[in-house]
Amino acid sequence: MQIKTTADLENSNSHVVNVYNSNSIISLGEKTTTFSGKLVDNVVGQKVLDVKSTTETKFGNVLPNALLLLASVLVITYIVRRTEESKRVNSDYRIELNRILRAFQDKIVQIKTNVDVTNDIIDVKDFSELIKLSEEIFKPILYWDSKKEEAYFYILANNATYRFILKI
Repeated sequence: MQIKTTADLENSNSHVVNVYNSNSIISLGEKTTTFSGKLVDNVVGQKVLDVKSTTETKFGNVLPNALLLLASVLVITYIVRRTEESKRVNSDYRIELNRILRAFQDKIVQIKTNVDVTNDIIDVKDFSELIKLSEEIFKPILYWDSKKEEAYFYILANNATYRFILKI
C-alpha cells in the first residue's frame, strides 16, 4: 500500500510531497481478514519511542481512601433506610386520611381549633361507625388535624361527643 500526500505552503508556491510505503498486507475475499507486516515502520526522520511506565502502590495512600469509601457507604445506607421508613409511615397515614376526606367530603366539616368537650366522650372503633351515626342523627362530622400525624373526627350530639382518632 502506498500513500501519497501533498501540502501547499502558505505565502509561497512550494509544494511538499510525502510518499509512505506500508509493508502491511491485507488479504481480501477470505472469510476472515488477516493483517500481516511489521508493527512499526522505520521511516527516515521519525523516531519511535518505547515508554515503560511503572506505578507503585503505597499502603499509606490506600488505607485512608478505603476507610473514607467505607464510611461514605455506611452514611448513604443509613440515610436511605431512615428516609424510606419516614416516607412509608407518613404516606400510610396520609393515604388513609386522604381516602376518608375524599370519600366523605360532603359529610365532613374541617375546623381550625380542636373541639372543647364538656360532656361525655365516646370513642368510636371505626370511621364507618361514625358515618352511620352521622346519617342517623343528621349531624356533620367535624374534622381537626393536629399536625402531629393525628386526625380527630367528632360528632357533637345532645349529651355526648362521639370521637374517632386516626393515628399513624
